[in-house]
Amino acid sequence: MKQGWLIVNEYLDTEKFLEIRKLFLSGAEKKNVKLTVYTNADFAVDLSGAVVKSRAFDEGEPDKDIALAAALEKMGYRLYNSADAISVCDSKVKTATRISEYNLNCKDDEAKILMPKTYKVPFTYENIGIMDSYSFDFLDYVEKDLCEAGEGTLSDAYPMVIKESNSSFGMGVHLAGSREEAVKLICEYGNKECIIQEYLSYSSGRDYRLQMVSDKCVCAMMRSNENDFRANITNGGKMSEYKPTDEDLSLARNVMKCLKLDFAGIDIMHDKSGRTVFLEANSNAHFKNIYDLTGINAAEKMIEYIVAKD
Repeated sequence: MKQGWLIVNEYLDTEKFLEIRKLFLSGAEKKNVKLTVYTNADFAVDLSGAVVKSRAFDEGEPDKDIALAAALEKMGYRLYNSADAISVCDSKVKTATRISEYNLNCKDDEAKILMPKTYKVPFTYENIGIMDSYSFDFLDYVEKDLCEAGEGTLSDAYPMVIKESNSSFGMGVHLAGSREEAVKLICEYGNKECIIQEYLSYSSGRDYRLQMVSDKCVCAMMRSNENDFRANITNGGKMSEYKPTDEDLSLARNVMKCLKLDFAGIDIMHDKSGRTVFLEANSNAHFKNIYDLTGINAAEKMIEYIVAKD
């Protein structure tokens, strides 16, 4: 019998997270894998020596704590997903940067990953933050760029989406309808890293989640919300089964390749021309909702993939 570890966050123990653990354990049992659950609090990471100490090592070695993941990799363990992939997906800034680098180096236009225009808010220090008395000259360039993408008037720059770089479940995502609102939101974020994105009004309140394992989409759903521009189920969105288009699948596969992901939830939208637009990659996607909708246990597919790779 093969053995593996499922390392979860010690501090996330809500019913939804516990349900996902159960799905992993159920999937592992079906694939004849002994899966032991540990939390990141079970491991002590020596950053200076890249050494990990834990009772887990005394209980049988296995076939999102990024520092922990990186240290385990340096000790020779194969992680699914890798520490780099987790780190990139945890940051919307890193994700957009990696996608941009991929597109710049991609010689095949059809293989490029389309995403909304995305801008990074200038870095600030924790003890300083951002106040409205500071310069917001960078917004001039953002507004001009978004105007040129539209009809050429200032109104085309707004609304714009402002997101905290490390947010999840639609939290830390806001819509700014004017420059004043944009400045206020950025100031409220303080020292938190955040991005500004083009608002795709055509798909407001609607997006699609493709649950990917390597280059295969194991299940998919559409999320829609009539009362919020964010489609997340957590924010009151509704879900329905969805059959991805060939363009959807092609983009999702390119994202998986670009970010070097073993599995992920890839979120997409469609623009007014019907083109598939990349929104976000979730390296530890919560697949309980899509399981309830489709009856497909993504954890089982992940474990099947891992066993085949071994």
